[in-house]
Amino acid sequence: MASGGDAYRVLFRVSGRLRSETFHDAKAAAEFGDLVDRIGGEAAIAIRDARTASAAGGSPTITLEQWFEHHLAHATSVTPGTIAEYRRVAARTWMPTLGPLPLDAITRDTVARWIGEQARTTTRRGTPTSSKTIANAHGLLSTVLASAADAGRIPSNPCRGLGIPRTERGDMVFLTQAEYAVLISKVPAYWQPLVNVLAGTGLRWGEATALRWGDLDLDADVPVLRVHRAWKKGEAYNVLGAPKTRRSLRTVSLPDQVVDELRPLARGTDELVFVAPRGGMVHAGNFRDRIWVPARDAARLGRSRKCTTCGTRTRRGLSPPAYHCRSSSAALATSRSRPPSTSTATSRPTRSRSPRKPRHSLSARRCPRFSS
Repeated sequence: MASGGDAYRVLFRVSGRLRSETFHDAKAAAEFGDLVDRIGGEAAIAIRDARTASAAGGSPTITLEQWFEHHLAHATSVTPGTIAEYRRVAARTWMPTLGPLPLDAITRDTVARWIGEQARTTTRRGTPTSSKTIANAHGLLSTVLASAADAGRIPSNPCRGLGIPRTERGDMVFLTQAEYAVLISKVPAYWQPLVNVLAGTGLRWGEATALRWGDLDLDADVPVLRVHRAWKKGEAYNVLGAPKTRRSLRTVSLPDQVVDELRPLARGTDELVFVAPRGGMVHAGNFRDRIWVPARDAARLGRSRKCTTCGTRTRRGLSPPAYHCRSSSAALATSRSRPPSTSTATSRPTRSRSPRKPRHSLSARRCPRFSS
């Protein structure tokens, strides 16, 4: 606020104590006040002090936002889509709060405070931000600050050794054969081969929808498909690239039912196996909203369980997302004459494993312990 006609004072609190900073320029005072609102008084003072030192002939002030761009410009072995994803992650997590700070003003306390704030935020759906989301953003921040430490811009990486608060996450849903039969009957016929491939092979969504007919050998003694590409996020649109990891390069056997469904659909070796009705890539969001969710809701899956404490039987609805088909693959294998899929990584042989015991997503409304 104005004082004496040409001075401006900004009042704020640091650790509960009232402080003030005086400026002789209205614009500078307004910028400082905005910074206080965004990142707090203590961090705003650190930025002001660093900028004052720079203007007086000290070392140039480099903010986290500036170093982040430097880090991306010199990153190797990353695709343009990965860089675009890094920018999106930073923009929705730590960049608004920490981006304006000078590198040497970012301390362990600063990062710990940001982690605590993230743990108290909610998603657009109103659910708490998951620990995995925080860990992913923290991992990116740590990588950026580690490169600053390696370059001598800061003495050490303030992210190192900081823990991430754990959040509760729902159990994955493993459908029984009977439940899966009900679910697949509600899926339109055009999309049933795709869903059966997901459930019968355990492929990731981006791997299954990137399959070409040349990747399938339906006439082999043991019909197989080969995974060596997947859809990845690009700067503006999805692009085909290598699978997620080197171990994702693998050969997967196909269940008889899937082979019978795919054989009459076969086309040229370079054409995609699964395409949208009007051609082109199958987008996960469109499939989820237009196909998967209506089928899942129409199936009305649910299970009844008896509480071991009070004896009450409750029915809990199941709402598995489409990608849980990948996990249900092992569960569905338990009662088939031949496992729905066995995969072999191309880089090294793998050991045979017994089918995973099905687990179910169950939660009690009144009592947490259930028995069959």
